Amino acid sequence: MGVVTTLAGDPSVWFGNADGTGSAAQFNGPQGVAVDGAGRVYCTAWFNRTNALFQSTGTLYQFGPDGARQATLAIGNASACHYDASGSYVPAAGNASISGPGVLFSGNGMQDVWWSAAGGLLAASYKLLDLGDWRNYLDVDVVDGRLFFTDVEQGVLWRRTGDASRQAVLSGLFTPAYLAFAPETGPEPPLVGTLVAVR
Repeated sequence: MGVVTTLAGDPSVWFGNADGTGSAAQFNGPQGVAVDGAGRVYCTAWFNRTNALFQSTGTLYQFGPDGARQATLAIGNASACHYDASGSYVPAAGNASISGPGVLFSGNGMQDVWWSAAGGLLAASYKLLDLGDWRNYLDVDVVDGRLFFTDVEQGVLWRRTGDASRQAVLSGLFTPAYLAFAPETGPEPPLVGTLVAVR
């Protein structure tokens, strides 16, 4: 078993919002976390969810491998967070700026999935998906260029390819939360070479 250390934040501090390294950094309501190939850590913080269904406050953070906060991006209801090394989607993303390794995160009422270039100091973000309805996405992942995300409010696992006519859902689930994908062995073609476990 490895050693668990605190990268950023102080458990003795209830909440806050301050730049710093290690325990000097503060953030409020962390939700999702992702790590890119260079060891940078990304974290979403919802900010006081109990006050309202939709809020304009929320933040995506970028930390360096040493725990120093490198960048922040303000976005409402920031929650799901995932690092995608491929940057390839099926069909291709409508915005040509969405290309290469990036961080996926949900925000702005949770119905939107956004993309920002990994290591780009969160200088720009682009909407990758807009479902238009209130959702509560807790986890998002990309497999074979297809987006998978869980909706704990509606009890649904979504698979979205970027086209409204090409989507699949697994409904009737009880608060599905985190996604885990594992390579599948056997004679199946590559398109179905993935197992999805939902709890």
